[in-house]
Amino acid sequence: MEAPRLSGSLVLSINLFGVICSTFSCIMNIFILKKEKKNNEMVLFCFRYFLAAVYGLTVAIHILSVILYNFYNQDNPDLHAFTVLAAFFSSNILTMRGIVTLTISVERVVAVCSPMVFRYYRPMIPNNVILTLILLYGLFEYLILFAICDYHLNVSYNCVNVGCAMNSCFRLYFRPLKLIIYGPTLLFAIILSLKLICKAGKTTNKDPTMNRANRLALIDVIIIFFFDVLLSIFLTVFDQNNLLTNSGPFASVLRELGCSIEALLVFRLVKQKSNVTSTPTTSKLNVLVKSVK
Repeated sequence: MEAPRLSGSLVLSINLFGVICSTFSCIMNIFILKKEKKNNEMVLFCFRYFLAAVYGLTVAIHILSVILYNFYNQDNPDLHAFTVLAAFFSSNILTMRGIVTLTISVERVVAVCSPMVFRYYRPMIPNNVILTLILLYGLFEYLILFAICDYHLNVSYNCVNVGCAMNSCFRLYFRPLKLIIYGPTLLFAIILSLKLICKAGKTTNKDPTMNRANRLALIDVIIIFFFDVLLSIFLTVFDQNNLLTNSGPFASVLRELGCSIEALLVFRLVKQKSNVTSTPTTSKLNVLVKSVK
């Protein structure tokens, strides 16, 4: 019996919307990377923007391949294999992005709760080491998939998502991984939020980079909560018949919607920072010109 699916026109509309969102997210994160200063405090954020841009690109490619496969050429095994592998690659990028977000959340909590400890010990951990470990973990995930779990691309013709394509061995690794990454991330985000609320009326932080980093971290975690955690719960609880799951990369579409919203918020924050930074410089130049005159 064929799995239940949404109507073809609705599925196509959802997938095309996903392509638009993922392309928009990719472009916006590239703009953010260009505008953001590459100082030491923002390296992890810049790496996250880079991963977000790559994730948007890979999701766009994945959804386009799903459209081509479902609506035009279901008899092409090579296209099917490419579609499934693209899904695995985008999932791998998403995992690395989640690890970066967790790292940023931990860093922000330590910076806010124990600023002296943060300023003393944080420089001892080079950003290059952190980024290298995250990239190595991304490669290690492929080792788990193909070497440890002995994965072979042998899935049904109507499977185009990671959820149905992974074998039982990799599923045992994949499902707890989300809890391991997103659970502590949300916990640290709650701690950071409460700490910032408590400090809001007492002190004024004169470090604009620190304040902006805290806001960026909170934006990231809020998007993850609504478009990753709640989305997974929704699909598990309310999509018992896999109606949405069987209709294409529905979860990826909603995640990219969240990424697009996040990219807009971050771009606005970065743009505000650029305007504020340029204003004092302009004022100083005007004063200097007047004094010369």
